[in-house]
Formats: sequence, C-alpha cells, structure tokens
Amino acid sequence: MASKAADFVRGRLFFLSITSIAVIALASGLVGTPTGYAASDALWLAHDHSGMHRDGNAGMTVQQFMLGITRILYVAALLLAAGIMLLRPITPDLQQTHPLRSTAYWQLTAMRILLLAVLAYTGIHAAYVIHEGGVVWTDVIFGTMQGRAWASIVVLSFIGFPILRLSTSFGILWALSLLLAESWGGHAAGSSSPVAGAALNAIHLASASLWSGGAAILLLLWYGERKESGRFLERFMQLLWWSVSGLAVSGAILAILIVPDRIYFLHTPWSIWLLLKLAIVLAAMMTATMLRRYAAARQLPSGALLKWQGTLIGAVLAVTAILSLLSPSPPVEPFRHHEMGTELHYTLEVTLNGPGPNDIMLAVWLPEETGDPWEVALELYRKEQPSSGFTVQLSPRERTSGYSFPGFGETQFVSSGVRLPGSGTWTAKLSVIDGVGGKHIREIELSGGSKGRSR
Repeated sequence: MASKAADFVRGRLFFLSITSIAVIALASGLVGTPTGYAASDALWLAHDHSGMHRDGNAGMTVQQFMLGITRILYVAALLLAAGIMLLRPITPDLQQTHPLRSTAYWQLTAMRILLLAVLAYTGIHAAYVIHEGGVVWTDVIFGTMQGRAWASIVVLSFIGFPILRLSTSFGILWALSLLLAESWGGHAAGSSSPVAGAALNAIHLASASLWSGGAAILLLLWYGERKESGRFLERFMQLLWWSVSGLAVSGAILAILIVPDRIYFLHTPWSIWLLLKLAIVLAAMMTATMLRRYAAARQLPSGALLKWQGTLIGAVLAVTAILSLLSPSPPVEPFRHHEMGTELHYTLEVTLNGPGPNDIMLAVWLPEETGDPWEVALELYRKEQPSSGFTVQLSPRERTSGYSFPGFGETQFVSSGVRLPGSGTWTAKLSVIDGVGGKHIREIELSGGSKGRSR
C-alpha cells in the first residue's frame, strides 16, 4: 500500500510539474508584440540565441543562462530517451522485483525527464525569441522551421508514454521520428544544403543517441546486474563502435556544410568548441576499442572504464548543446561609413566585415565642375601588418542609393567576394583622382563607429 501511495504521489507531482511549465511557457509566449513574422525568422537565420556573440562587456542575462542550462538538459534527455528506445530489442527485461527496478521503470523515467526538459527548453527559448524579435508566439511556432520542429517534438514527447506499452517496433519508429524532428532545427536548417544538412544531422543524432543510451544502460546493469551487463555489452559492442564512428564522420561533414567559409574554422568560438568535441569523440573511439576487447574476451569491463565513458558522454552532450547555441560565423557587424567634405563625399559599406568573403559598395560624390572621377582605387590592409595590403577590384554600377547633394555628381562601385584572409583591424585606403587631376586620399578603419581621416 505504501509503495502504491508513493507512486500515486510521484505521478501527481509529475503532472503538476508539467502543468506549471506549460503555463509558464504559454504566459511567456503571450507577452510578444505582434510586429510580424520577419523578425522571428531573422532571429532563427542568425543562429545565435545565446547572447554569447554579443558585446563581451554586456555579460549574459539570467534568461540566456537558463537557456543554456535547459538546452544541455534538453539535448541529454532527448538523446538518452531515443537511445533507450532504439536499444529495446537488446535490453534485458528486468522485472519489478529487481533491485534496479524494472526495465519499464527506467524507460518511463527517461520519458518523464524528456517531457519536462522539452517543455522547459522550448518554453524558455520561445519566450526569448518572442522577446528579442517582438513577434507573437504563433509566428514562432508555426511560421518557422525551428518552431514546427519544436511542436513536433512536444507532441512526440507526450505520445512517448503510450508508445511504451506497444511493441518494440513502435518504440523504434517513435525514436527515429523524434530524432528526425530535431534534425530539422538549429544549424542544419541554415546550411548550404538544408536537406543534406538535416539528413546528416539525423545520422549524427542517431549515432549519439545509440552511444549515450547504450552507455547509460550498461552503467545501470554494471551496478545492479553484472552478469546481464556482460551479455548486454556483447550485443551492444558492434553498435557502439559504429555509433561513435558515425558520430565522428557525420559531425565532420555536417560542420563543413554548416560553416559558410573554411576560414571561419580559425576565427570563431564555435570552431574552438568544435575542436573540443572532436577531441572528446576521438577519446570515445579509443574507449570503445577497449570495451570491444573486453567483449571479445568475454570479460566484464572495469567500473572506472564505464565511468570514464559516461564522463565522455556527458562532456559531448554539454559541448553539443553549447555548439547549438553559438553561431558558426564570426561575431562581426556590417560596416558603413559616410563622410562629407568640400572636395569629396563618399560612402563605404563592407558586408560581412570579417574574415572570409565580403561584399563592398563604394559611392563617391565629386563637385560637378571637376567632372566624373578619372580613377578610383581602394586598398585594404591590416593595421598590425601593413604589408598584407591588396587592391580591391571595383566595378562601376548604376546609381541606386537615392541620395543626392546639390552641386555634386555621384558614381558607385561594387565588388563581391572580397576575401579578408584573417581577423584583426583592417583599414581601407581610398584614392580618388577627379576629372581635373586632383587627388584625394582617405583612410577608414573598418570598425563600428570609426571615423575617416583625410590627408
């Protein structure tokens, strides 16, 4: 009776927690100002909802901190729940009288944790996007790819409970559907090939879920049923090796698709975390090799080795969550500078204004009495290394700015795909020779709010 009463209380507390989180998420979503879909869509395309790429002096808000924490828990819960369901065919069927409780108990616990994590993360993340973008919650959920992926995951999280009572095939189908829904969100949706990115992301997530779910089951069995842990290891060993290998290969290809330019691998916080994840996965492959030797020899692995594998899994899940909150593009802002003068007006725009390919627009206004410019040259060089300078190939284009200054004539130039080979403080040197032979030189530092200077 006492056991039934305890289960009844736990069940009521669980559903009370679900209700509370759902109410908070809904209340957060209703505070948005209905200013349209475009703002929320732009936030998703920016791929940076953590605030970690903003001004370093601004710090991180409580909401951004909660977003990071819940993201880590969300990733861990999703991969563990999916992995446990995928591995149901080879998981020992422990009964309720077992000291570890029944296998069904742990599957139910994983499903409960998943639902709580999904509601907490999607609620906080949706509220953050609504607040930043000034949009209504319906635009976020139904008007963006990420929002539709969220809605699918929330529905699947509720469906998971009755799925536990159905056959193993339904459980595997549910787990694959959950991973497929998650694969359409995040950086994969913004890759150069969204379909290929989603497919690779699904493989990546499936590999991670098999690895993490199998390791969790193995660790539980090792503590409570050593003989069953050995049997499970033999069945799981082949899957373990392929899952870790699939995690590494799919992750590497996915990174190439996600990053807009290879040079970003050297100039972004995202790339540093990616290298850390790669090192952890390589360590996991070495651990898998050691476990494979134990399985081949029909020996039980040591507890230290299993704990080390669990530590690696926790580290990979945390780093994966952080990577999903960072942008693979460098933390830069487009540059625009306009300067007026008695002999020359000019506007210089540089987008992206960072390492890799950039688009440049230059507009020059000269007094009508001097005529059109005879020569216009633009040179870029790094302040720390003046010898790194190069000349930008400018092409004239028709006037599109719409600005006019009485007594001045305008000429516009553009250049696409101008590669800045590295970070640092870049300076633009503008040289203009007017129609009567007058030479005008300006130097502009490509940083926010910089001032041009003449000489």
